[in-house]
Amino acid sequence: APAEFAKVQLGTQQQLQQRPINNKKSTKNPVKRIAILNLITSSIKNGQSKSLFRRMHGAGLRNAIFDSTFFGTEHQLQTRMGLSHGMSFALAAMFAVFIDYPLDVAVKRSMAKPCREVLPYGPIVGTYRFVAHDCKWDLFRVYRGLGCKGMEFSVSYFVTGSVAPWIMRGFVLATAYIASSNTAESSRNIT
Repeated sequence: APAEFAKVQLGTQQQLQQRPINNKKSTKNPVKRIAILNLITSSIKNGQSKSLFRRMHGAGLRNAIFDSTFFGTEHQLQTRMGLSHGMSFALAAMFAVFIDYPLDVAVKRSMAKPCREVLPYGPIVGTYRFVAHDCKWDLFRVYRGLGCKGMEFSVSYFVTGSVAPWIMRGFVLATAYIASSNTAESSRNIT
């Protein structure tokens, strides 16, 4: 969540050029590391640590809702309905996107605000404000863009669900082969 928030906050190449990278100790993505540090220090310096916490809490809550919906639905579709791995992953991903979409939009809107701005409400009230005030309870406005995001996630998760069993089988076979060759080698060394 902090990395996603920092990515939204930094955004443009101009902002990256304003802050030169002087950290020569680490070669692992120094831009992301500096972005997160700048985000935290900027929020604290501007007296917005509570707003930062609200943004991070919103991102964590959104991820928790998506993951719990996805894994619960995927398990039910695969075990109770007998769907294939790929199909259960795709349908579960689409359902999870549908469930968490209003919260996702509200959290991303809160993350797009600059660190120096006060965020007077948390993720639940932010979602309510988005649905009730901004969209006036019009579900077509609330779920605008859902089709594209749902298709993107379902295709991606279909591929993941279809390929994952084969990767796991290969991993199990490779592990069994390594274990059997180690056992055969150690039995030769004993005799």
